[in-house]
Parts: sequence; structure tokens; C-alpha cells
Amino acid sequence: MTYTTNQVPGYAAVALEGPTSSLRDAQASLKLAGLSVESVGRNSILLRDVLAAALPNVELVAETYGMRVVGLYGSKTFVHRKHIPQRKAFKLNLTANKWYFAENIEETFPFVVVRDVKLEKTGDSEGDTDQILDLEFYGPNHAMPIKQTVSSREAAQYGLRPATEEDFENADMIVPVSEFSTMQLSTPSHGIPTDIPPVDEKPKPVPGQI
Repeated sequence: MTYTTNQVPGYAAVALEGPTSSLRDAQASLKLAGLSVESVGRNSILLRDVLAAALPNVELVAETYGMRVVGLYGSKTFVHRKHIPQRKAFKLNLTANKWYFAENIEETFPFVVVRDVKLEKTGDSEGDTDQILDLEFYGPNHAMPIKQTVSSREAAQYGLRPATEEDFENADMIVPVSEFSTMQLSTPSHGIPTDIPPVDEKPKPVPGQI
């Protein structure tokens, strides 16, 4: 866990005085305000470990019950430690160099290639990271792709899913053969036949030679 600390000024003790008849109600109100009552005398209340920022509350309670603050004792510094929640990276299940179909922007740039997927630190805390994506956007009417680097939270708005051969055919775009094994050529190019007859590498005897 990650924590942050800060120092807050205050006092070791604060003393109040007032009518004996008001002590019980004043004590209850002070405790309700989160103050620690050290002791109660015949006409006094002693608080311990009072933050300077809490003095207005002490004075308000004292005034309400006809009491007054008569002493601030022992300047003191309080150290507060606060837990800093770590924000986990929001990750999309995307693979580099794969084609995706952007359902939410299909009218303009339906196809997206993820060029890089990485985690980058985005805050002061060790756990503050984001998934960062390098994307290329392709559209049927655009020859050159648009490149953009976005966070995974931004990329999630595009509605990405793995592109299919049908997606490209519907958009009248050439299917990227390297992405779809079913579209690989069934026969080698340049007219080379698939079945090549075996070659007999054993030399045949020449007539007239032993």
C-alpha cells in the first residue's frame, strides 16, 4: 500500500471552564465533535491532543454551554498518514499488428490496426499506470491512414472487435491476406506447380562406358 503523510499543528491539552451545571452536556458535545476529554473537574474540562484546526469547534461548544477556553498547553505537531488508493490500469484485450473493426465509427474509419500496446506511468503513485495504444485508422475513402496514440479508456469508445473478411468485403476493401489464413493462396505464385515430380539424382550409365 502507498501512503502520504502530513504534519498538522495543535496542542497537547486545552482547558475549558464554566458552570458546573453545563459540564455534562458540554462534555457530550465535545466527544460528539471528535475531541478527546482527558478529565472533568468541578467546573472545568481538560481536552488532550487538540488540533489547531479544531479550536473553532471547541470555542463553539464552550460558548453554547456558557464556558470559555482558558488555556492552550504544549504546542504539538501531529503526523497524519493517509492511504493513497492505487488506480489500476484499464486494459483492453488487443494485440499489436492485428486488424480490428471500429463499430462506433464505422461510417468514417471502420478499420483500425493496433501498432503497439504498452503500459505507461501516469501519476505520482507507483500503481498509477495506463494502457497506451498506437493506432492506425483506415477508411474506404482514405488512402493514407490516420495515426493516433490514445489511452485504453479512449480506445474503448471506438467499439473495437476483431475484423473479419466479411467486414472488408462489405466495405469494398482489399482483405489484408497476411491477417487471414483462409485467404492465403492455394497454389504458389509465378505458375510454379504444387506437385513437382521427384528427381532421380542417381546418374544413369552412358552407353559405351563401363
